Amino acid sequence: MIDGVRPISTESANLLEQAFREIGSGVLHLGICFINNAAELSRLKLAIGDKQI
Repeated sequence: MIDGVRPISTESANLLEQAFREIGSGVLHLGICFINNAAELSRLKLAIGDKQI
């Protein structure tokens, strides 16, 4: 045990864990949105490309 370092309380640990979980799912959601948008963009480019030919 290091002097001056208090063990984290269970309540704090649970709050931290919950916060990290929410941040994680938010990042995951952003990633999925980004991938979907990229796929949508490439579809649009293909559609525009077809019309130009």
